[in-house]
Amino acid sequence: MTDQFDGAFSKKNAKAGTAGEQLYLRMLGASKLTRGYVIRHRLAHPQENGVRTKGDVDFAVVNGDVMLLVDVKMWAEGRYWCLGDILMKDFFPHVKNAINEVTGRFELSGLRVSRNMEVAKARYARKFPSMKIATMTVFVGTRPDVAALQMRSSPTYLGKESLQVISSVLWPAAEVRPEVLQLLDSLDHDLAHGKNVA
Repeated sequence: MTDQFDGAFSKKNAKAGTAGEQLYLRMLGASKLTRGYVIRHRLAHPQENGVRTKGDVDFAVVNGDVMLLVDVKMWAEGRYWCLGDILMKDFFPHVKNAINEVTGRFELSGLRVSRNMEVAKARYARKFPSMKIATMTVFVGTRPDVAALQMRSSPTYLGKESLQVISSVLWPAAEVRPEVLQLLDSLDHDLAHGKNVA
């Protein structure tokens, strides 16, 4: 029963995550503030020493020698906040992150705020040494109080607010070197993980 629950729970979260990414992709495409920038969706973390991590980057927005890695969140309503490194929802630890997807067991370390963007920033900085790498976490389709959560690893913004930030970080428009585009394309999540894409 636990495996069925955990599997359904993971699928539900993945579906919400995908919906959030699609919503943000539409926002990026429709905004005049992001026109002229290179936008890539669903990128794998770069391999190091032949090892690829499970994590991915929802979006990379690139202009000139600046790359902004974006993590999109679409969480259920509630007040999210941090107690040290522990992610809280309302008055309790946010337990959904504490279930290990592989073992199905509760792990205290899973209550900690995700370090995905810290890992991504470090790996992308090593893969793209000539680029300035920055990160942000964007909340979409969620009440504004969720965005009050400030993650230590990445500044947080609401969807529309984030477009202004992207524009201010990347402005003015500049050409992206072809080798950077080629490396980015090699990190396409589905291709990097051997999935068949049509």
